Amino acid sequence: MRKITLTALALLALATPGWSKNPIPTDRNVITDTLPNGLRYYIRNNKSPHGQADFFIAQRVGSLNEEENQRGLAHFLEHMCFNGTRHFSGKNLINYLERNGVRFGANLNAYTSTDETVYNISNVPVNRGTLVDSCLLILKDWSCGLELAPAEIDAERGVIANEWRQRMGTPSSRLMEKSMGEVFGATRYGHRMPIGRLEVIQNFSHQALRDFYDKWYRPQNQAVIVVGDINPQEVEGKIRRMFADVPRGAESCKTPVYPSNLGDGIKVSVNTDREQTVPMLQIYFRHRGLDEAGKRTIDALRESYMTSVIAGMLAERFDEIENTPGAPFRNLGVGDVQMLMSKDRAFALRAFPRSGRTADCAQLLMEEMKRAATHGFLPSELERARVDYASGLESRFAKRDRLDNTELAKRYASHFTKGGSLPSEEAYYKMMQGVMQSVKLEDINARMRAIMDSYPAATAVIAYLPESDASESGDVIAARMEQGVQTDVAPYTDRFESRPLLAETPRRGRIVSERDLGKFGAREWTLSNGVKVVLRHNSAHPDQIRIKGEGPGGVSALYDLRDAHHYRMLNDVIPLLGYGGETAASLRKQLVGKKSSVKVSINNMDEAIEGATTPQDLETAFQLIYLKATAPSADSVAFAAWRDERLMQQSARAVSATAEMGDSIHSNVYGRHPLGLKLSAEDLRTADLARILDIYRQRFADMSDFTFYISGNYDEEQLRGLVETYLASLPGGGRKEKAQDVGYRYAGNMRKVFERKMETPSAIVYSLYTGPCEYNLANYIRGDALGQILKSRMRDEIREKRGLTYGVKAHIGINAGMNGQDPSQFIMPVYIKATPGHEDEVSQVVDSIVKGATRKGSITAEEVERVKSYLLKDVKERDEDNGYWVSVMRGYGRYGVDMHSGYQREVEALSPESLRKFGARLFNKANRVELIMKPE
Repeated sequence: MRKITLTALALLALATPGWSKNPIPTDRNVITDTLPNGLRYYIRNNKSPHGQADFFIAQRVGSLNEEENQRGLAHFLEHMCFNGTRHFSGKNLINYLERNGVRFGANLNAYTSTDETVYNISNVPVNRGTLVDSCLLILKDWSCGLELAPAEIDAERGVIANEWRQRMGTPSSRLMEKSMGEVFGATRYGHRMPIGRLEVIQNFSHQALRDFYDKWYRPQNQAVIVVGDINPQEVEGKIRRMFADVPRGAESCKTPVYPSNLGDGIKVSVNTDREQTVPMLQIYFRHRGLDEAGKRTIDALRESYMTSVIAGMLAERFDEIENTPGAPFRNLGVGDVQMLMSKDRAFALRAFPRSGRTADCAQLLMEEMKRAATHGFLPSELERARVDYASGLESRFAKRDRLDNTELAKRYASHFTKGGSLPSEEAYYKMMQGVMQSVKLEDINARMRAIMDSYPAATAVIAYLPESDASESGDVIAARMEQGVQTDVAPYTDRFESRPLLAETPRRGRIVSERDLGKFGAREWTLSNGVKVVLRHNSAHPDQIRIKGEGPGGVSALYDLRDAHHYRMLNDVIPLLGYGGETAASLRKQLVGKKSSVKVSINNMDEAIEGATTPQDLETAFQLIYLKATAPSADSVAFAAWRDERLMQQSARAVSATAEMGDSIHSNVYGRHPLGLKLSAEDLRTADLARILDIYRQRFADMSDFTFYISGNYDEEQLRGLVETYLASLPGGGRKEKAQDVGYRYAGNMRKVFERKMETPSAIVYSLYTGPCEYNLANYIRGDALGQILKSRMRDEIREKRGLTYGVKAHIGINAGMNGQDPSQFIMPVYIKATPGHEDEVSQVVDSIVKGATRKGSITAEEVERVKSYLLKDVKERDEDNGYWVSVMRGYGRYGVDMHSGYQREVEALSPESLRKFGARLFNKANRVELIMKPE
């Protein structure tokens, strides 16, 4: 009855006079209220994932709350919430949650922005004893019970200093900081990057942090959010009892509204950085938007819809320009966004201009904005945009019963910090249908004119440029924008013609044999052209089907050293190709409203076609598979634009320390094999699109040895017809290939140290351990478990104890073999951005931890239990995932290895000694590639 009532309310809202001013009904599945002390709460029962819940606390506190001598304290407090609270001293909070399957970083985390700090404990297995009570207690401790022990504060300074180096080590962060100051002037928005100032981070007094916490972490600035497989009424009672005694702060503790004071007149900020590799241009057309009351009415839905379709129609127009010879930009994005880190809303354009053409790009963008505002959009454009929007709305509605806990919790956190409405999915769907019917073309065109009316009085222009583009000043760009606005522009001509994806239906083949696979409830069909199809029905996601087809061979089957550079660029160029007479851009238009995507790849050892679709659009997916397998065509304009862009990046990469380290890793770990090198400028200049297309056609000329794996909610009779029509008709001449040995393997032991000039000095320590290991389920699980344990130890030793890094990236993977018929092997990459001057120390700690895990008694029962809890937590959701089943069927079909059956048994069998022995087998004879980059 509740759903019927909500739907009726939604329809009623659209049927009354002045309906756009009507309030949006709040989802009754959400329990929300405010305690007398000011604390807000949101509670909702939700069963995705089953048996789990998310616990958030959102704070209306961020870097805007800081005085000049406090810059960085809001973010520092975020870190301290994991370093000791009233009921969990030291690292006991992390340790307790990890013992219960909640991993730090993955499920336990937080973020700080200018005006909010949000903490989350996600994917908590709430069927385990008193975990609900414990997580609520942690939220309360974060609210008012931090220890803030001096020793812990001082230990964390090094961690945050490394995070500062990591963030400010990127040119985009440095340029954003400059732009914020220039656009927002003396306001706090102009001088409150959340990461703070290094001199404050390293020198503030312990009491200063305590004072900041005591002032701002008050219940009137906080909201507790619990979403998951819980009893909402019970949780509400616990929250009301547990948080009732949290002391309310004085009225001055309530976070004030900080103005951005952008004022009138265009704001232009153009800055260069020697490590910026490509130009980036952003144009913001600022608007006030609706007030708080208006955000909760149907007017907000109208605004959202109109802005969305305008963005879609403009994107189509810009896409056409981008795919013409000599276009001055690439990768243009358009939409309504939060302006930089402020609360101001703006309609924004973001483009990556060609080198030296930022002013050209700015003028052209303004010409097109004027064209749309002066002459409006066409009915044909709006129809495509409406179809596309409706398709997205239908997709969202189809997933209404499988909304993820974290997605919902984030939605409620945003509601608390930013305002707005909280309709049910049913009400939202019905109201948006009404909005789509009521909004006319003239409304859309009026909205477009209103956007352009903000120029120049409420316009901000920001450009991040390489030093080589320094001549393109703010004055030049602003003048060219004005020139674009003053240009006489003709109305837009829509040249798009809708037509079938395939000119004619392929000659139908047939299914010649069928058998049960004997595993996973899957079946196998053999087709008349030799292609095999392995399928497994899965209705867990009613609106989803996954497909992957692959054949052996890849570039190894035709390997020629002269084509090595072509092999390396194949998967960059393939998305640029045309198909069946359509360019990539026009094909996207043909697919408007269709929820089907298909991607082609040609790899070292195989070629593949994979798709994602819905039951309603399954035929479209099969048509795309057939089209992309049989009718690729060259698009010389798109290829030339891509090559120019890559050449520009190539010349710019020389000034990027991170890019150089990435190139060094990529080439050295593969022993500088031709297939493992990055593309050079010479590679790009000598690239031949015709040769690339020849390679593509050769690899798909005979698909007799392909196997397609399909998992999802399909109708089998429909699937039979589609398979016989579009897969059994694929070219087949009896080819049966194997991947060939081309010498592509990981390097042996080596160590390389190099120095690099950097704007923000930092260091990178990279290790890759490799060696033989049998590919099977037991080893896969052992590798995953041991990798988690080693990563956790590195984090504790290098980050927590020594403060020499912000984070550690590491895992152990088991590969089935990367070169022809090579035996399987393990890899363990370790990537650490470290404090300069401590590179050798970090490297030695990494190796000591890896080798230490091989000694008898070195792995503890507690470590193993933590990993078991984590690995077993998401089994049910994994078993419902179509991508997972495609991977399982592929592993069994390609390697004869069952990577599913007995998973829980193998996890439960893990023990300290079994993991120690496994580690000894891996590491006692492992190779180690070590690369270290130091600041010059």
